[in-house]
Amino acid sequence: MKKGESAITFVFSLIFLAIVITIFYALFLLSSVNKANFSINQVSLSDVNINLINYLRTPLNTTTVYDLMINSYYNNDYRELETLSENIFNRVYDNERCPLWNIKGEINNEKFFEFESKFDARKYTLSQNPRNFLRIFTDDYLATRSSSFDIVFPDNKKAKITLLEGCVE
Repeated sequence: MKKGESAITFVFSLIFLAIVITIFYALFLLSSVNKANFSINQVSLSDVNINLINYLRTPLNTTTVYDLMINSYYNNDYRELETLSENIFNRVYDNERCPLWNIKGEINNEKFFEFESKFDARKYTLSQNPRNFLRIFTDDYLATRSSSFDIVFPDNKKAKITLLEGCVE
């Protein structure tokens, strides 16, 4: 091979190497353009969980609602728990802003108690004007949220307490 021919192949190999490096660099830049960007706009905590936890921690004479729930289960008498739950939730959820609340307890997917507000769905589904039969729904609608909390009974039974609330949006 002559000296000029080897110099030409060396120049072409440098050009080829430069093209390959440019292509890889372009691919690297193009792939990094589509990165997903995340930003935190608002930090909040579900107040339903706080309400449920506070309900379970509500103090009674010398115990809490949690203890009353366990005693009610073993004595199979839920009257005191029902009265207390209605008093607590009717004060927390007013009839105008949050008319719907429901709390229930389950062990092995079997309900052992359930209490709920006196909620009338017709207030939110039927028109207030009886002559206006074209308008079926009101402007107000209920947004429901649910939260649950697992508790363990003294005999290692696992109970699931669920709170459902419906508030006007």
